[in-house]
Amino acid sequence: MNASLWIFFFVVWIGYLDCAVCEDKLAPQPIASVTAQFISENSLKPPMKSIRVKLVLTNSATHPVWFILPIYCDKPPVIEKRVDLSENFAPESICAYGFNSGNYHPVSKGIKGKAMVLEFWDGAKGEMFRLLRLPPNGRVEFEDFAFLSQAEYRASSFKAWILTDVLANGEMPLETWLPYPTTSDVDVLVPAASDWDSLNFDVKTLRTRVDFRQEKLKYLDLHIEGSLDVKLEGIRRR
Repeated sequence: MNASLWIFFFVVWIGYLDCAVCEDKLAPQPIASVTAQFISENSLKPPMKSIRVKLVLTNSATHPVWFILPIYCDKPPVIEKRVDLSENFAPESICAYGFNSGNYHPVSKGIKGKAMVLEFWDGAKGEMFRLLRLPPNGRVEFEDFAFLSQAEYRASSFKAWILTDVLANGEMPLETWLPYPTTSDVDVLVPAASDWDSLNFDVKTLRTRVDFRQEKLKYLDLHIEGSLDVKLEGIRRR
């Protein structure tokens, strides 16, 4: 093969590499990520178990995003564009946890920033899930976060969803509809065994807060950006 032909193939090969790099750069990048590092499995009332992980959520977008996480890592909720709530649903039945919220408990040692976690147990179809909202370029790390499991086997992964908006009754943003803050801080670290405050609790009256909207919350309209299959790193299947 003469030298000119070698040069021709070399130029074609370089061009191919450049195109591959360009395509990789132009490919849409995920706006958010979730990682989970397995810590331990703890037995509860049979067949219930607690799967404890180091959990990190990251929002790489320039706008806030919601994350939906399962409560049971072996039983993902059915997440569609609309999630109907049960007829008896009341907003105070949302388990709303504020880590380092400043409402009641003193600041836990080593904690940085505030994290908010909402748990819904009352989906009309039995949906049970968690909601977390991160600000633009936000990152929240839980050193010890618990999922539940009822299966005899160990789940090796779980599914998470990324949403741009959650609308109460299809109209008002959920973060506006609820009377308490729902967005975590930009850079959050929640150490193991950190105290949390119930955001449904009114410190002034020492009772459940009464400033919820009178309008009944019937359903959530979900603007789903995508979903993630989150691997439980370090877990061993039995």
